[in-house]
Amino acid sequence: MFRVRIYLDYIDPGSFLMDRRLGALEMSMEITVERLPWEVRRPSEPMLAPSDAAWVGYWTDMARQAREEGFSLVRPDLVPRTRKAHELALLSREKGYFDKVHRALMEGFHLQGHDLGRVDVLVELGRAQGLDLTEVKAVLDVDRHAETLDRIRDEAGALGVRGVPTLVAGPRVLEGVHRVDALREFLIDAQREQQED
Repeated sequence: MFRVRIYLDYIDPGSFLMDRRLGALEMSMEITVERLPWEVRRPSEPMLAPSDAAWVGYWTDMARQAREEGFSLVRPDLVPRTRKAHELALLSREKGYFDKVHRALMEGFHLQGHDLGRVDVLVELGRAQGLDLTEVKAVLDVDRHAETLDRIRDEAGALGVRGVPTLVAGPRVLEGVHRVDALREFLIDAQREQQED
């Protein structure tokens, strides 16, 4: 299986679209996708205002693309920080629930409008996907995965990742939001290039 990494954030509609599109290619192309965290806004940075012109333009374009694919995005009233959501995802990976929790986080924000910045929302989401409620709360309360998130981001930066969504496949890096056909072509070229090395 050819290993592909996608760096994404749970509040990023482009990450949501790329994750769905990549998921559609996973089986047919015999690839393994590793989904990795990359916060749009780290704790030391100011929060993203939902009225920010660049954000509104980006979200509007992603919402249009989503409608073309047959579903609608819920426009957020607040763009929360996602460190705790990523910590929940890392816990779920340890416990064998990553796919379910990852999907619930992505769909919870983009399709249902959940505030992923609230620990109580994340605790309930984790519990609903099979994680132990007490453990989820304890892990999120003590920032157990903060160092891991920083390490993953540093490693991503060394690979050339500067934002989300970004795909790393073999020696190639693909930034931004791309249609399924362009993704397929990128992955075929990356596989070919890796085989030639």
